[in-house]
Amino acid sequence: MPSELTVLSAIFYKKVEQKPGHQPVFSGRYKELLFTDYPTTQTITLAMEFRGVGNIDGYWFIRVRHNNQVIHETSLSNLHAQDRGTGGNFGFISNIQGIAFPEPGIYTFDIIFDNQNIFSTLLTLIKPKDNRKRHFAQN
Repeated sequence: MPSELTVLSAIFYKKVEQKPGHQPVFSGRYKELLFTDYPTTQTITLAMEFRGVGNIDGYWFIRVRHNNQVIHETSLSNLHAQDRGTGGNFGFISNIQGIAFPEPGIYTFDIIFDNQNIFSTLLTLIKPKDNRKRHFAQN
């Protein structure tokens, strides 16, 4: 990855709609998820923000935070950022499919490139104490 390309952030979303010729529309931003049954297999969607130009051909490594166990590894397919003349940040959508989460807890999502961790973010999975669905107020 060229030094002029930097990962700024990755945000978890429940839904991303992409229409040809339009900017993506993101909904359902979250930092934690609730599941009643574990283990659970899920697809996780992240919107990633970069600054600069270049390519990333790295990997996602997903780990259980408390013991550093890798539970999922997948390629971060040749993401390419181009200078569009705005001098700003560019977003990419990464859908990571088939992640088997063994238990509730905190999980680390790392981007590894050239054997170096170039970005990390956390996701918390919770299990309700009474195994009933939780309802969240919506604005």
